[in-house]
Amino acid sequence: MNRSIYFLRQFLKQKLGKLPAEDKNSVKIQKQKVIVDREKVLECSLNLMSKVSNRAFLEVEYKGEEGTGLGPTLEFYNLVSQEIKSYKTPSTAIRIWRAGMSDNSLFPAPINVVSINPDDDLQRIYEVFRLTGMMIAKSISDDRLIELPLSPVFWDLILGKKMNIFDLERLDPNLFKVFADLQVLANRKRDIDKAVFFDQDHKQRQLNTLKTQSGARLEDLTLAFTLPGFDTIELKPNGKDEDVTLDNL
Repeated sequence: MNRSIYFLRQFLKQKLGKLPAEDKNSVKIQKQKVIVDREKVLECSLNLMSKVSNRAFLEVEYKGEEGTGLGPTLEFYNLVSQEIKSYKTPSTAIRIWRAGMSDNSLFPAPINVVSINPDDDLQRIYEVFRLTGMMIAKSISDDRLIELPLSPVFWDLILGKKMNIFDLERLDPNLFKVFADLQVLANRKRDIDKAVFFDQDHKQRQLNTLKTQSGARLEDLTLAFTLPGFDTIELKPNGKDEDVTLDNL
């Protein structure tokens, strides 16, 4: 669970004090003990989480080791979170989380699904993301702390919030500057094209003066229709072979 959620729950506990007593129709929450292989924490987690009851407190015991209870269980949450954060696909070693996040939060990395094995890597990526959600949900229901700090932008996407280009600034300020610069050029070109009092020659002269904030002409930047920083991810079919110009921006 994100630290902010965890500490909010602890604060509310202290603020509310003693909770109301259970009524006679309430069901006592049971503990569910699971055995985990320390050397295969991720694999065990993928297999176990679908079998763990939502209404039972998770209690972990490690295979071949003595001891169970709160200590091993908290260690399990920590081990799983580290495995999830550092996960790479088996055959192509692709990381599923963006690197270099300024706040060290987690946001899915762009992945070229064409270049990975759909029956192996793609399926496992889906499983790890699903495990991420299940572990966070379980940590909330069991009141455990888990080091999976999802990006606020990712939370907004999960909750179905309508996004726009300005949300990109919260995720990647440098990438936002690139797209914002291109958006300004596109808007200025649109305004020139719509001008009714200019003849075509005047419009073309105006278009020739359009430059980026750095003072460069768009065509001189030799941009292609690929995601900046991820040359293998095309933004349109055959995008890597098409230069970005004012006419197709």
